Amino acid sequence: MDGKNNNYVQYKLLLENANDLIIVIQDNKIVFVNQKPLADLGYSKNDVSDKNIFDFIHVDDREKVTEFQIKKPKMKDCRMI
Repeated sequence: MDGKNNNYVQYKLLLENANDLIIVIQDNKIVFVNQKPLADLGYSKNDVSDKNIFDFIHVDDREKVTEFQIKKPKMKDCRMI
C-alpha cells in the first residue's frame, strides 16, 4: 500500500471511530456521518444517510438552525490551515 492510500485509510478510521458526531451535509442532505456515535445513539448509517437534516431537528429549533446556516461563513470565505 502506498503512502497516499495508507493516509486515506488512517484518516477514514479516525473519522469512523471518533467519539464525536461528525456529519457532512450538502443541500440539507446528510452525505456522511461517522458510525461510532450513531451506534451509541441507536442509529445506523442507513437510518440517517441521504435524509434531510431537518428530519432530526426539533420543529421549534428549525428556524434557529436555518438562521445559522444563512449567517455562517461559506467555505470559500475560510482559509484552510
